[in-house]
Amino acid sequence: MAAIRYADTHPPAALTKPKFKEILAIGQTYMDSFTSIDVILKFPGNSGLIAVDWEKAQAQAVMDLCGPDPMEFPEDKLPEVMPKIIEKAEEYFAKASPDSPLHENHRAQTGLFEEIVNRAHQTPQLEQFLRATLLQAWTAFEHMAGVLWEFALNKHPVHLAELSGKPKDPFKGLLEGGKTKQPPNAPKEQERKWMRMDDLKKHTYDVSSHMGEILKHRFQWTSLPGIREAYVEAFKVDSDAVIDAIMHISLDALSAIRNVIAHKNGIIDCEFLTKFGRCKLIPELGEVARLGKDDKIFITGDILAWLLENTNNQGLNLMKAVDDWLQNHA
Repeated sequence: MAAIRYADTHPPAALTKPKFKEILAIGQTYMDSFTSIDVILKFPGNSGLIAVDWEKAQAQAVMDLCGPDPMEFPEDKLPEVMPKIIEKAEEYFAKASPDSPLHENHRAQTGLFEEIVNRAHQTPQLEQFLRATLLQAWTAFEHMAGVLWEFALNKHPVHLAELSGKPKDPFKGLLEGGKTKQPPNAPKEQERKWMRMDDLKKHTYDVSSHMGEILKHRFQWTSLPGIREAYVEAFKVDSDAVIDAIMHISLDALSAIRNVIAHKNGIIDCEFLTKFGRCKLIPELGEVARLGKDDKIFITGDILAWLLENTNNQGLNLMKAVDDWLQNHA
C-alpha cells in the first residue's frame, strides 16, 4: 500500500546493539511511534479484509454443515447446528493463509484502498486522517531529537556542552530562528551560558552529568531550525554523520508541510515556499513543488509514504551517529 510502504523499515543492525543502553531505549520508543502509525494506517484496509475472510469462512461452514443450498435446510434444526457453524467458521478463519481461497479478493481490495488513499483530497475525512498521521510523525522525531541531545550532553559534557559549533556554509540558512527568543533585557550571549543557582542547587552542585538538562532551554525544540541549531553548536568535532542526518532534506519537507498544515490549514504562504525551497527537486514531492502561494496542500498516500519512510530513516541515522560519536570520544 502506498501509504505504508515504510512499514517494513527496520533499525540498521548497528543501532540494535548500541553501546549505550539509553540510546537503545530512545530508539525503541521512536520505532514504537512509527509502529503505531503503521497500525493506524493499516486499520481501514485490514478491517475490510478481515470482514471478507470471516464472511467467506462462514459461507464455507454453512455449506459444509447445511449442504450446497442452505435455503433447503430444515429451519427447525438451525438452532442446533448454528453453534457448529460458528465453530467450523472459526476453524476456517484461523487457518486462512494468503494463498487460500479466503484471500482471493485481498489484492483487489488492497488496490481499491490504495486508490482511495491517493485520492484523499476527494475525501476530506480521509485527508484529515493522513494529516494527523503526518503530525504524529513530526512529534515522534521532535521528541526523539530532544531526548537524544540531552542524553549526549549529559554523557559527554566535554566538547558538547561548550555549544560553540558553527554551521558550515551550505547549512547556514537552515538555522535561522533556532534559538529561544529572548526579551529585550535578556542577558548577553556569553551570559546565557552561565549557570543559574537554582540549577546548581537542584543537582547538589554536581552538574557533570546534567549539562544537557541544564542547557536544553536555550533552543526551540519545537522547530527544525531550533533542533538543528542545538546539534550544530554541540557537535563541532568529528560530527559529519550527525550533521548530515539532522540536515537531511526530508526533514525540511516534513517540517514545512507539518507547519503549514498545523498553522495554516494547508494554505501555502511565503514562509512555506522559502522553507520548502530545498525540496522542489524531490520527485516524490512533485505535486507539492508545483503549488504556489495561496494554493492548498493535499496529503496523498505517496506523499505521506515518502515523508514517513525518510523521517524514520533519518531518525535512526541520527541515533546511530550520536552513538558512534560518544563511543569514539569516550
